Amino acid sequence: MLKNWTRIICDPKMMDGKPFIRGSSITVGTIVDLASTGTTTADIIKIHPDLETEDVKEALWSAGRQEVKP
Repeated sequence: MLKNWTRIICDPKMMDGKPFIRGSSITVGTIVDLASTGTTTADIIKIHPDLETEDVKEALWSAGRQEVKP
């Protein structure tokens, strides 16, 4: 079952179709890249102060559940 995202927008007409956090131009990929280097949620929010903790959580949760298309 797919989760109904409340903070992530995915629109092929916006941000080159990349999922991003609503109200910002910060992509899920940006958050995942930062987290993959060991950056904490608190530090991600310091880097991107318009993000909230729940934005980061949802981005990371969604990244682990992307459908793989053949």
